[in-house]
Amino acid sequence: IVEFDESADFLPFGTDVSVRQDDTSFSISPMPFTFEFFGQVVTGPVYVTTNGVIEFGQNSVGGTYNNTGLPFGNRLVAMPFWDDLDPRFGGTIGLYDADGVRVITYLDIPYYSDISRKVSFQIAFFSNGQIQIRYGRMDSIADGSATIGLSNGTQIAAPSLGNVVNDPT
Repeated sequence: IVEFDESADFLPFGTDVSVRQDDTSFSISPMPFTFEFFGQVVTGPVYVTTNGVIEFGQNSVGGTYNNTGLPFGNRLVAMPFWDDLDPRFGGTIGLYDADGVRVITYLDIPYYSDISRKVSFQIAFFSNGQIQIRYGRMDSIADGSATIGLSNGTQIAAPSLGNVVNDPT
């Protein structure tokens, strides 16, 4: 992992996935290009949770809102910001696929414990293997904890809060 210049510039939002439920996960289409995550080619469905977790090939986190440390079992996961979020009270989750990138954006999603506090972040998976996590509005964490990082079950990449890039080379 290498840090890059901080920027609030988000990639395109794409399509609103129209999920307005608390503590749920939903399947999106497989990666639109060959993508390696910790040296392993990702296949099968991609699962997105309303609590800021992306899983590859299996839906084991589901709607779990109690974030834990990494590594998280024997799972391929990206956690740009795993905490107890609640899109029933606002915000949107977007999906954008184009030009060698898949982007998942959480825009103004409120915390479950205090819906006046909101977060905006996105994770972008590039066809060259890079992963970028970008943060916009990030109100303070209501309970003081969130899990941020990438894991294949045995290895982790845990960036500091800010813009980061996972460079596979």
